[in-house]
Order: sequence, then structure tokens, then C-alpha cells
Amino acid sequence: MAVDFYKEDLGGGVTLGRVTDKKFKCCSVKIAFITKNTYDATAKNALLFSVLSTSNAKLPSRLALAEETEGLYGTYLSAFSAKSGDMICSGLSCAFISDVNTIGKEIISTKAVQLMLDCLFEPHLEDGLFNEEIFSQKQKELSDSIAASVNNKRAYAIREARKVIFKDEPAMYSDYGSPDDALSVTRQDLLDYYKMLRETAAIEISISGDGTTAECEALIKKAFEPFTKRAVAPVRFRSNSPLKPEPVFAGEDARINQSKMVMAFKSDYEDIYTVKLFCTLFGTAQFSMLFENVRERLSLCYYCPSVYVDTKGTMIVDCGVETANIEAAKDEIIRQLSEAAAGAFSDELLENSKRYICDSFKSNYDSPFDMQDWYIVQTRRGTAFSPDEICARFNAVTRQEIEQCAASFKLDTVYTLKAVSEVSGDE
Repeated sequence: MAVDFYKEDLGGGVTLGRVTDKKFKCCSVKIAFITKNTYDATAKNALLFSVLSTSNAKLPSRLALAEETEGLYGTYLSAFSAKSGDMICSGLSCAFISDVNTIGKEIISTKAVQLMLDCLFEPHLEDGLFNEEIFSQKQKELSDSIAASVNNKRAYAIREARKVIFKDEPAMYSDYGSPDDALSVTRQDLLDYYKMLRETAAIEISISGDGTTAECEALIKKAFEPFTKRAVAPVRFRSNSPLKPEPVFAGEDARINQSKMVMAFKSDYEDIYTVKLFCTLFGTAQFSMLFENVRERLSLCYYCPSVYVDTKGTMIVDCGVETANIEAAKDEIIRQLSEAAAGAFSDELLENSKRYICDSFKSNYDSPFDMQDWYIVQTRRGTAFSPDEICARFNAVTRQEIEQCAASFKLDTVYTLKAVSEVSGDE
């Protein structure tokens, strides 16, 4: 595939990555501020960049900013905030059509990027604080969104389980905090946090497009030049969670129709790509060991996929299960892990798993946004592998390596959200 990736260390904890493929018709710029996750930071991160994405000193209203982006061929400016291991990455992203695809090859790329930089560095302030109307609107939106998320019981169970799985680690905290956390933030709190991020956060800049973004890159480098002289501690994304001395069993009762069970297994297996392939074979794919045995053959759960959190060395299996089947499902999932370690899986399953995960990884080539995210993750790992290179690694993994990988995982946590009565509308 004709994808080129280049990464540059600008100094002061600022990095810039560039993904280029001439087939792309649009471009994307992401600017992330990266700090260690803390309970106090979650709501502030989400709220801060939501506020910054809404207006700036030159365009001091949602409407004015919306009209400007619409005039730039529907340029899309948005905020993001998400955990990566023990770190939290928050910032702004901007997507716009490539200049070579505009009418008359009108130059809009630099205008779109400057708009993003204005939102980031020239916020709409009044009396030295964020505009009260926009702040209040975004604060309520965030609080309401967090409150509504409780209705998704599967996501709720995973979120609560992570508090147990990663107890006393930064990864235990949610991406957004609680509704009360959002409402407790003041305009002064947010301004102080904004200033702190500018002074101490690592900054990750990523540009994806067709190779015609040189002027955008120059604009960004100029804007961030003052940041390159800072003294910022290196960021460490991978920090394996220690295995508990004994498995912890926790949970709560809920007025829901279907119980939820979340199981966590931990390992220090070094090669994350072997683990990803094992996880696909074990529970990710719809022909995996858990799907075929726990769900289909024994009918012990409605779903039971496995997901590998590579930044924490943790595999999570989450299940929708009848209350009466919780213990049987738990025991069978543990048994299937032992079966995998003993090599009780077919060569066909291993080969199908390789094809499945390779097809998934190679689909990233189809989108400038997916390729941008791909290389953002690669950068955080200190690597620069393409999807094709990773697929070659998958195809070289042996049965013995899968067995060793499976044997390295040990049960750490079982969390249950147990149904105690019939209630309609459960997810």
C-alpha cells in the first residue's frame, strides 16, 4: 500500500506525525494534550475541549463558528477525550476536504487549520474567564450525557468492573467522571486547568492527507514553537496492571432483565501482537472458542467477546447472561482458557483467526482517519509498523506461541451486575 509515515520530535514533549497517501480526498489534523489520568482530571478534560471547540475570540458563538466551517466545504471541528492506559488524551480534531478537490482548487486547508488553532489558543473569554453562556451549556450537556450513560447497562458494568480491575491505578477512572464532577467544575477551575495543560502536558500532533498539507504543517509548527522549549516528562503508555494475589469477586444487584458479568485476566506476555491474535481466536471473532462453546454449544450467555487492553496487559471478557447461568458461564470461560493453553484448538481456527484479524487491520488503508489513528497508536508504542507489516507478524505466529500466550493469562477479577427483577427496556 502506498502509505508513507513520518514522525518528528519537535522538542518540549511535542511530536508531529504525518500520514500520506495520494488516494485520500480529505485531510485530518489532530492535536492531543496527554497527561496521567486522575480522578480530578476526567471531567475537566472532557469539558475543556468541548468548550474550546465551540467558539473562539474571533468567532465568539456557536453559530458564527458553524457558519465559518460550513463555508469551508463543511469542515468538521470536534473535541475528543479518551484514556490510553494510565494516560488521558484530550484535544481537538479538524477534518476538511483536500485543496485539490475544491472548486477551482480553492485553498481552504490553511483556513481550516488556523480556525482550529484559534479555538485552541485564542478562546472566547469574558472578564478573563471562559464565556459563561457557552461554559454553562457545555457543562450541562456533559453532565446529562454522563447521567444518560448509566442506562447502557453493558457499558456501565464494564466501567464499574474497571474500577476493581485497575484499583489504585490511573486506569480505574472513567473518561468523563460523574455528573456531579462535571457540575462542580467552575470557570476558574477550567481556566487554571487549561493553563496547566499548556505548561506541562505532552502534545501529540498528527496530520493525515494526500501530501498537500505542507503549508498546514508549517502553520502548526509556528503555533507550537513556544512549546518546544518546555521541560516535559516522557509519557509512558504501556504499564501492565499487576495481578492480584487472589482473584477478586465484586458486583452489585440491579433492576434489569439480563445480568452482566465482566471477567479480567492479566498477563505480562511481551509480544502484544501474539496476544491480539490469541484474543481473536479465544473470544473476539464470531467463530472463536468462547462464541462456539460458551454461547452456541452450551447456551450459557448471550454474548461473551474478549478484548485485549494492551496498555495494561489485561484481557477482558464481558458477558450478557441469565443470573442462573453466571457460575456455569464463569467456569466454562476459565475452562476454555485452559483448553487454549493446552492446544485444544484446530489449525483451521488459528488460520481463520489470522485471516480475520488481518482483514480487519488492512481495512484501515481505506480511510485517512483510520490510518491516522493507526499511526497515532503506533507512535504511542514507539513503533511505526504498517498494517501489512503487522499482518506478516500475525502470519508467522505459531501454535506453540498461542499456547504459551494463553497459559500466561491468570484470572484477576470477576464483576457481576446481577438482575434481581424483571424490568423492560434493559440493554
